Amino acid sequence: MERFYLKGLKSNIIQYDSSFNFDDLIAFYQRSLDTLQTDTTGSGPVHFQLSNIELVYFNDREIEKQQIAVDMARKLFVEKTGKDFRNDGRSFISFLGLETKMEHDSMDIGEASEKLIEASAIDQLMARIENSRRSNIEEYLSRVSDSSGIRVFAPDAKSPKNTGAKPTFEVKYTMKREGRHRE
Repeated sequence: MERFYLKGLKSNIIQYDSSFNFDDLIAFYQRSLDTLQTDTTGSGPVHFQLSNIELVYFNDREIEKQQIAVDMARKLFVEKTGKDFRNDGRSFISFLGLETKMEHDSMDIGEASEKLIEASAIDQLMARIENSRRSNIEEYLSRVSDSSGIRVFAPDAKSPKNTGAKPTFEVKYTMKREGRHRE
């Protein structure tokens, strides 16, 4: 077998202070070759090389925009009433109903929040969050190794993988067998 591809590999990227949970992947890639013991017949280890590493950013922008609107509406509720929405959810729903003139019984909190908060304010915060998320990853990759060759990109917003997706980076790569080496 000369080459194989891993398809459907998914990864959740988490930032811990100044590092990410994919440090091991970067270390593996920087060593151009790594030894994986797969042959137990005594003919030696098989070497693989990772290449074409991509972090593909998926996110359902509409879901995140609605969550941003809810968060902003909650902040406005606290500012106007001095109440904590976590302890007084009914007051928050009443507040949304009064502010948006929507009926309490059929009100969707997300829709009411989007109606209450200006779309431009939601869009601006959404853009800052997305830019920060992507730039944090790119800056980290550059800081760890400016020659990692790992690319970060976002597919078209209408991509089916964006539908219903929480902000996620999918890791794609090629792993090539370098041949057998005897020690």
